[in-house]
Amino acid sequence: MNLPSFISSVLLLTVISFVAHAQQKNPRVLTVKADYVELHHYTDAAQKFYAVEKGDKLQVLARRVGFLQVQTPSGIKGWIAEQDISALTTLAGQEVNLDNSSVLDF
Repeated sequence: MNLPSFISSVLLLTVISFVAHAQQKNPRVLTVKADYVELHHYTDAAQKFYAVEKGDKLQVLARRVGFLQVQTPSGIKGWIAEQDISALTTLAGQEVNLDNSSVLDF
């Protein structure tokens, strides 16, 4: 193997390791597994304003009784009702449970 190929390989492995480590350090990113999840303006089930689609990633910002505050990659912030939490998974594909999920520890 020549030196440029070796250096390229080492750099590629370093980047891959860094990305994997960053994902593990930020477990508060969830994926929508249902067709969509509705976001609410407030912790009030009646105030729906936006639908997040299947496969979209959401960063968890806060937790209130019965709700999670999330942000989409485009910067839209809203609240997801407790009954819709089952429509989300962690990046590792694990179910999210409001009662005992380390993803939601704040």
